[in-house]
Amino acid sequence: MTDNLEINSAGAPRTTKIRWGGQRVTDYGVCIGIALFFWGLYDSLNWLLIVPGIAIAAISLYLRDRTQFGAPGRPIFEEEYVRQPDGSYTNYKLRLKLTKFEIFLHVVGLFLIVYGVEKSMNWFLIVSGILLICVSQVYGNWWWFQGNDVGFSDSLSLAYEKLQTIGDEVRGEGYVVRRVENGIRYIEGTHSLTLRSGWAFVGKQRIPGRDGGTTTGDKLQVSIRRAITWGRSWDAPHNKQKIPNDVLLQISSKVGIALNSDTVFHVHT
Repeated sequence: MTDNLEINSAGAPRTTKIRWGGQRVTDYGVCIGIALFFWGLYDSLNWLLIVPGIAIAAISLYLRDRTQFGAPGRPIFEEEYVRQPDGSYTNYKLRLKLTKFEIFLHVVGLFLIVYGVEKSMNWFLIVSGILLICVSQVYGNWWWFQGNDVGFSDSLSLAYEKLQTIGDEVRGEGYVVRRVENGIRYIEGTHSLTLRSGWAFVGKQRIPGRDGGTTTGDKLQVSIRRAITWGRSWDAPHNKQKIPNDVLLQISSKVGIALNSDTVFHVHT
Protein backbone atom coordinates (compact mmCIF):
# COMPACT_ATOMS: atom_id res chain seq x y z
CA MET A 1 0.00 0.00 0.00
CA THR A 2 1.40 3.39 -0.87
CA ASP A 3 -0.23 6.50 0.35
CA ASN A 4 -0.42 10.21 -0.23
CA LEU A 5 -2.64 11.39 2.57
CA GLU A 6 -2.03 15.12 2.48
CA ILE A 7 -4.70 17.43 1.08
CA ASN A 8 -3.28 20.20 -1.10
CA SER A 9 -3.91 23.86 -0.42
CA ALA A 10 -6.84 24.01 -2.82
CA GLY A 11 -8.61 21.21 -0.95
CA ALA A 12 -8.75 18.97 -4.03
CA PRO A 13 -9.14 15.19 -3.62
CA ARG A 14 -5.90 13.19 -3.57
CA THR A 15 -5.39 9.66 -4.85
CA THR A 16 -3.98 6.82 -2.77
CA LYS A 17 -3.40 3.18 -3.70
CA ILE A 18 -3.57 -0.14 -1.89
CA ARG A 19 -1.41 -2.86 -3.36
CA TRP A 20 -2.36 -6.49 -3.00
CA GLY A 21 0.65 -8.68 -3.36
CA GLY A 22 2.39 -11.62 -1.85
CA GLN A 23 5.76 -13.15 -1.19
CA ARG A 24 7.80 -15.02 -3.70
CA VAL A 25 7.92 -18.51 -2.24
CA THR A 26 4.21 -18.50 -1.43
CA ASP A 27 3.39 -16.98 -4.82
CA TYR A 28 5.01 -20.04 -6.39
CA GLY A 29 2.80 -22.24 -4.23
CA VAL A 30 -0.34 -20.40 -5.35
CA CYS A 31 0.68 -20.75 -9.02
CA ILE A 32 1.44 -24.46 -8.66
CA GLY A 33 -1.83 -25.06 -6.76
CA ILE A 34 -3.84 -23.32 -9.48
CA ALA A 35 -1.99 -25.30 -12.17
CA LEU A 36 -2.80 -28.60 -10.42
CA PHE A 37 -6.44 -27.55 -10.03
CA PHE A 38 -6.92 -26.84 -13.74
CA TRP A 39 -4.92 -29.93 -14.62
CA GLY A 40 -7.38 -31.99 -12.56
CA LEU A 41 -10.36 -30.33 -14.24
CA TYR A 42 -8.92 -31.08 -17.65
CA ASP A 43 -8.09 -34.68 -16.73
CA SER A 44 -11.75 -35.76 -16.44
CA LEU A 45 -12.24 -34.30 -12.94
CA ASN A 46 -9.24 -36.04 -11.41
CA TRP A 47 -9.79 -35.35 -7.71
CA LEU A 48 -6.28 -36.59 -6.88
CA LEU A 49 -5.08 -33.43 -8.63
CA ILE A 50 -7.94 -31.04 -7.83
CA VAL A 51 -7.89 -31.52 -4.05
CA PRO A 52 -4.08 -31.14 -3.64
CA GLY A 53 -4.22 -28.10 -5.94
CA ILE A 54 -6.84 -26.40 -3.76
CA ALA A 55 -4.94 -27.36 -0.59
CA ILE A 56 -1.58 -26.05 -1.87
CA ALA A 57 -3.15 -22.76 -3.03
CA ALA A 58 -5.05 -22.30 0.26
CA ILE A 59 -2.00 -23.05 2.44
CA SER A 60 0.14 -20.70 0.35
CA LEU A 61 -2.41 -17.91 0.75
CA TYR A 62 -2.45 -18.48 4.51
CA LEU A 63 1.35 -18.41 4.76
CA ARG A 64 1.49 -15.31 2.58
CA ASP A 65 -1.00 -13.32 4.63
CA ARG A 66 -0.26 -14.51 8.16
CA THR A 67 3.46 -15.29 8.37
CA GLN A 68 6.89 -14.01 7.33
CA PHE A 69 7.38 -16.98 5.00
CA GLY A 70 9.39 -16.02 1.93
CA ALA A 71 10.58 -12.66 0.64
CA PRO A 72 8.48 -9.74 -0.58
CA GLY A 73 7.07 -9.81 -4.06
CA ARG A 74 5.55 -7.28 -6.43
CA PRO A 75 1.86 -6.40 -6.14
CA ILE A 76 -0.64 -8.43 -8.12
CA PHE A 77 -3.58 -5.99 -7.84
CA GLU A 78 -3.74 -2.28 -7.15
CA GLU A 79 -6.89 -0.74 -5.72
CA GLU A 80 -7.14 3.02 -6.11
CA TYR A 81 -8.93 5.17 -3.56
CA VAL A 82 -9.70 8.88 -3.65
CA ARG A 83 -9.43 10.83 -0.42
CA GLN A 84 -11.97 13.64 -0.33
CA PRO A 85 -11.30 17.03 1.32
CA ASP A 86 -13.38 15.96 4.34
CA GLY A 87 -10.98 13.04 4.96
CA SER A 88 -13.30 10.27 3.70
CA TYR A 89 -12.29 7.68 1.08
CA THR A 90 -14.18 6.56 -2.00
CA ASN A 91 -13.22 3.52 -4.04
CA TYR A 92 -12.07 4.32 -7.53
CA LYS A 93 -10.94 1.25 -9.46
CA LEU A 94 -9.08 -2.06 -9.28
CA ARG A 95 -6.20 -2.75 -11.66
CA LEU A 96 -4.28 -5.92 -12.49
CA LYS A 97 -0.60 -5.09 -11.98
CA LEU A 98 0.85 -7.94 -14.03
CA THR A 99 2.77 -6.82 -17.09
CA LYS A 100 1.87 -8.12 -20.54
CA PHE A 101 5.01 -10.27 -20.54
CA GLU A 102 4.06 -11.82 -17.19
CA ILE A 103 0.59 -12.64 -18.50
CA PHE A 104 2.19 -14.17 -21.60
CA LEU A 105 4.48 -16.36 -19.47
CA HIS A 106 1.55 -17.50 -17.32
CA VAL A 107 -0.56 -18.39 -20.37
CA VAL A 108 2.29 -20.29 -22.05
CA GLY A 109 3.10 -22.10 -18.79
CA LEU A 110 -0.50 -23.23 -18.32
CA PHE A 111 -0.63 -24.30 -21.97
CA LEU A 112 2.49 -26.46 -21.54
CA ILE A 113 0.99 -28.10 -18.45
CA VAL A 114 -2.30 -28.91 -20.20
CA TYR A 115 -0.51 -30.05 -23.37
CA GLY A 116 1.83 -32.24 -21.32
CA VAL A 117 -1.14 -33.94 -19.68
CA GLU A 118 -2.77 -34.50 -23.04
CA LYS A 119 0.42 -36.09 -24.40
CA SER A 120 0.19 -39.06 -22.05
CA MET A 121 1.69 -37.25 -19.05
CA ASN A 122 4.74 -35.73 -20.71
CA TRP A 123 6.55 -34.65 -17.55
CA PHE A 124 9.10 -32.58 -19.47
CA LEU A 125 6.31 -30.31 -20.74
CA ILE A 126 4.50 -30.29 -17.38
CA VAL A 127 7.59 -29.35 -15.37
CA SER A 128 8.60 -26.81 -18.02
CA GLY A 129 5.19 -25.14 -17.68
CA ILE A 130 5.44 -24.97 -13.89
CA LEU A 131 8.98 -23.58 -14.11
CA LEU A 132 7.86 -20.98 -16.63
CA ILE A 133 5.17 -19.78 -14.24
CA CYS A 134 7.80 -19.53 -11.49
CA VAL A 135 10.10 -17.60 -13.84
CA SER A 136 7.28 -15.12 -14.41
CA GLN A 137 7.24 -14.49 -10.65
CA VAL A 138 10.99 -13.78 -10.63
CA TYR A 139 10.64 -11.47 -13.62
CA GLY A 140 7.72 -9.67 -11.99
CA ASN A 141 9.77 -8.99 -8.86
CA TRP A 142 12.77 -7.84 -10.87
CA TRP A 143 10.58 -5.50 -12.91
CA TRP A 144 8.82 -4.08 -9.86
CA PHE A 145 11.97 -3.44 -7.82
CA GLN A 146 13.91 -2.37 -10.96
CA GLY A 147 16.55 -5.04 -10.58
CA ASN A 148 17.50 -4.04 -7.02
CA ASP A 149 15.67 -6.84 -5.22
CA VAL A 150 16.41 -9.98 -7.19
CA GLY A 151 17.87 -11.67 -4.11
CA PHE A 152 16.01 -12.46 -0.90
CA SER A 153 16.55 -9.06 0.68
CA ASP A 154 14.48 -7.82 3.63
CA SER A 155 11.66 -5.44 2.77
CA LEU A 156 12.34 -3.51 6.01
CA SER A 157 16.11 -3.14 5.52
CA LEU A 158 15.94 0.65 5.11
CA ALA A 159 13.89 0.92 8.31
CA TYR A 160 16.52 -1.21 10.06
CA GLU A 161 19.22 1.23 8.90
CA LYS A 162 17.30 3.92 10.77
CA LEU A 163 16.42 1.76 13.80
CA GLN A 164 19.57 -0.31 14.13
CA THR A 165 18.98 -2.13 17.43
CA ILE A 166 15.95 -3.60 19.20
CA GLY A 167 14.43 -0.84 21.33
CA ASP A 168 15.31 2.01 18.97
CA GLU A 169 12.28 4.13 18.19
CA VAL A 170 11.18 7.28 16.40
CA ARG A 171 8.27 9.33 17.63
CA GLY A 172 5.41 11.18 16.01
CA GLU A 173 2.51 13.15 17.39
CA GLY A 174 0.76 10.67 19.69
CA TYR A 175 2.46 7.52 18.34
CA VAL A 176 5.84 5.79 18.17
CA VAL A 177 7.51 3.42 15.70
CA ARG A 178 9.82 0.98 17.48
CA ARG A 179 12.25 -1.70 16.34
CA VAL A 180 11.26 -5.04 17.84
CA GLU A 181 12.63 -8.55 17.45
CA ASN A 182 10.42 -9.55 14.51
CA GLY A 183 9.97 -6.25 12.69
CA ILE A 184 8.97 -2.66 13.42
CA ARG A 185 5.98 -1.85 15.61
CA TYR A 186 3.57 1.05 15.27
CA ILE A 187 2.15 1.97 18.70
CA GLU A 188 -0.67 4.43 19.33
CA GLY A 189 -2.47 4.35 22.67
CA THR A 190 -3.42 0.77 23.56
CA HIS A 191 -3.26 -0.41 19.95
CA SER A 192 -0.20 -1.61 18.10
CA LEU A 193 0.61 -3.20 14.75
CA THR A 194 3.85 -5.09 14.09
CA LEU A 195 5.03 -4.77 10.50
CA ARG A 196 6.95 -7.92 9.61
CA SER A 197 9.15 -8.72 6.66
CA GLY A 198 6.93 -9.08 3.61
CA TRP A 199 3.99 -7.33 5.32
CA ALA A 200 5.40 -3.90 4.58
CA PHE A 201 7.94 -2.43 2.20
CA VAL A 202 10.13 0.57 3.01
CA GLY A 203 11.65 2.20 -0.04
CA LYS A 204 13.00 5.51 -1.24
CA GLN A 205 10.43 7.98 -2.46
CA ARG A 206 10.18 8.21 -6.23
CA ILE A 207 9.82 11.72 -7.61
CA PRO A 208 8.33 12.26 -11.10
CA GLY A 209 10.62 14.18 -13.44
CA ARG A 210 9.73 16.62 -16.19
CA ASP A 211 10.83 14.11 -18.82
CA GLY A 212 8.23 11.60 -17.63
CA GLY A 213 10.73 9.45 -15.74
CA THR A 214 11.30 9.16 -12.00
CA THR A 215 14.22 9.93 -9.73
CA THR A 216 14.92 8.54 -6.26
CA GLY A 217 14.60 11.01 -3.42
CA ASP A 218 16.04 10.89 0.09
CA LYS A 219 12.79 10.38 2.01
CA LEU A 220 11.56 6.93 2.97
CA GLN A 221 8.10 5.80 1.88
CA VAL A 222 6.21 2.98 3.61
CA SER A 223 3.89 0.59 1.80
CA ILE A 224 1.77 -1.76 3.95
CA ARG A 225 0.47 -4.79 2.09
CA ARG A 226 -3.17 -5.62 2.51
CA ALA A 227 -3.90 -9.25 3.34
CA ILE A 228 -6.02 -10.65 0.51
CA THR A 229 -7.82 -13.30 2.55
CA TRP A 230 -8.39 -12.29 6.18
CA GLY A 231 -7.26 -8.67 6.27
CA ARG A 232 -4.92 -7.07 8.78
CA SER A 233 -5.65 -7.14 12.52
CA TRP A 234 -4.12 -5.30 15.46
CA ASP A 235 -1.60 -7.01 17.71
CA ALA A 236 -2.87 -8.73 20.89
CA PRO A 237 -4.93 -8.00 22.94
CA HIS A 238 -6.89 -6.38 20.09
CA ASN A 239 -6.05 -9.06 17.55
CA LYS A 240 -9.72 -9.80 16.88
CA GLN A 241 -10.26 -6.28 15.56
CA LYS A 242 -9.75 -5.84 11.83
CA ILE A 243 -8.01 -2.65 10.71
CA PRO A 244 -10.07 -0.65 8.20
CA ASN A 245 -8.40 0.39 4.95
CA ASP A 246 -8.44 4.10 5.81
CA VAL A 247 -6.69 3.39 9.13
CA LEU A 248 -4.05 1.27 7.37
CA LEU A 249 -3.45 4.16 5.00
CA GLN A 250 -2.99 6.53 7.92
CA ILE A 251 -0.63 4.10 9.69
CA SER A 252 1.42 3.77 6.51
CA SER A 253 1.72 7.55 6.27
CA LYS A 254 2.56 8.00 9.97
CA VAL A 255 5.26 5.30 9.94
CA GLY A 256 6.82 6.99 6.91
CA ILE A 257 6.76 10.41 8.64
CA ALA A 258 8.35 8.94 11.79
CA LEU A 259 11.12 7.14 9.89
CA ASN A 260 12.02 10.42 8.19
CA SER A 261 12.44 12.23 11.51
CA ASP A 262 15.92 13.14 12.77
CA THR A 263 15.95 11.91 16.39
CA VAL A 264 16.17 8.22 17.33
CA PHE A 265 15.44 7.23 20.94
CA HIS A 266 16.28 3.95 22.67
CA VAL A 267 14.05 2.15 25.17
CA HIS A 268 14.92 -0.96 27.16
CA THR A 269 12.67 -3.88 26.09
